[in-house]
Amino acid sequence: EPFETEFGRVGIMICADARMPEIPATLVARGARLLLQPTAWVNAGDGPNLWNPQPDFLIPTRAAEFGVPVAAADKWGREWTTTTVGSSIICNARGTTLGRCVADRTHVLTCEVEMPDQACLDVDAVAARRLCDESARPAKRRDPPPLEVLLGANGGDGDERTGTLRIDVGAAPSEASAFDARRGVVHGPVDTPFEWRGVMIAALPAQALQTFAPARLAALDGAHVVVVFGEMPDERVLRTRAAENRVFVLSVDAARYRLVDPRGKVVCEHPADGSPLKWTIDAAAAENKCVAPQTDVIAGRTPRAYSFSGG
Repeated sequence: EPFETEFGRVGIMICADARMPEIPATLVARGARLLLQPTAWVNAGDGPNLWNPQPDFLIPTRAAEFGVPVAAADKWGREWTTTTVGSSIICNARGTTLGRCVADRTHVLTCEVEMPDQACLDVDAVAARRLCDESARPAKRRDPPPLEVLLGANGGDGDERTGTLRIDVGAAPSEASAFDARRGVVHGPVDTPFEWRGVMIAALPAQALQTFAPARLAALDGAHVVVVFGEMPDERVLRTRAAENRVFVLSVDAARYRLVDPRGKVVCEHPADGSPLKWTIDAAAAENKCVAPQTDVIAGRTPRAYSFSGG
């Protein structure tokens, strides 16, 4: 619950709360106009590189999508076997990073932010009911097989024998509405997630990812892969939708193809130059919803505590 201060209502998140979009959304719905987060971001980087998704892209995205400034203060250094990444960050209500601390020493950061009169909270009533439903939880699938996707606009079909699914990025608007199971082709956005050889797939228009609810609902329906049709100017949003749901996000538009893994890392990228391109997605990685010890982004949800009206 937010609390009153002399300069406005403030909401507090801790640790991994920003990974769960319903938590900042609920704070904003209850009137928070500034989000603060004392935290201990554990290093998830490769090799010697200190990295955590929250300062990298999650915190700026939360500020932008909810229209409130966010300030997160992190520990740095090593405690027993755990290394934290520092990188405390302050973002304004547009998601612009006003300042970010270094990762490997004590650093004090001071920025001035403006608390808005109105926040942004775009969750419709139908989505809100589903997000607050205690029973909304994906069915576990035992070891879904790798998904092979063929990208291109030159026609042709997928191949169910090999598991190849074709993503038709050149479909005419009148066609871009369905999944053709017989041909193994996705022409564009599809109303509900569908199954292809044991892998659950959602197909959404790019504008749907500007708010967290559509991708979250797809994950609750069991999606391992979310295919996004249309231009996504802000790559941080793609990465956030992947990481907050622990799913793969495959973005296809007229300019390029991008594949983001469940950690929120861009693992493949290629210009959309018309030539066919084949990528293999390890769908089983999206069955693991844990982002930290005792932090499961799906099982750890608390729907009875959420509210999305107001703001």
